Amino acid sequence: MKSYLKRAAVLGLALGLFAQVHAAVSDSLTVTITPNAFYAVDIDTSNFSGMDLGTVDLAASTQTVLPSTVTIQSTYATTDLRLQGAIASVGTPWTFDANTASNESDSLQAWGVFTSVARSSAPTQTSGYFSGTTPGANDSDLISTTNRYVGTQGGVTNQFEADAADFAFKDMDSLPPSPAAASLSHLWLMFKLPSATTDTAAQLVTLTLTAVLPN
Repeated sequence: MKSYLKRAAVLGLALGLFAQVHAAVSDSLTVTITPNAFYAVDIDTSNFSGMDLGTVDLAASTQTVLPSTVTIQSTYATTDLRLQGAIASVGTPWTFDANTASNESDSLQAWGVFTSVARSSAPTQTSGYFSGTTPGANDSDLISTTNRYVGTQGGVTNQFEADAADFAFKDMDSLPPSPAAASLSHLWLMFKLPSATTDTAAQLVTLTLTAVLPN
């Protein structure tokens, strides 16, 4: 009996040593963290006492003399913008002119161009400022109801941008968020009224900027 107990004790000791030698010496856990990133843009019109450009003659041009400041507020590393226009009226709403080579009734010609904040005075319609005769074309600043990229998208280049050689040219592709200096831009607008109109009710032109994933 004693011999059996001794053998059992030896076996138990041997098993204990085996378990210690082969026991795990490390373990792990996994923590999941999902970032809450978003795209955002802010338009500051505090430069204006109002956005009412007043009464303008038919076939005449008018423009904003102070800019709207646009700031990228995204938490993503880079952001592109899209620009879309809309016109409303208590009377007959105008449409955006699809070709500025001619001037039709109830058809508003509208341009928007972004510059760096180095520009503090309104540009004239020269060089790459307020350029283009049809929306959605290369180097065109013409606004329409289509939600178009600002800058370059695919084969269409420099929409709503001045020429690279123009003062305060701003590349509007892949913009960083605030507080980076490149997150700030100035938006300038120019309009040419139609040659004739159905009525004289005020026309409310709304421009919507949307912050999106760079294309």
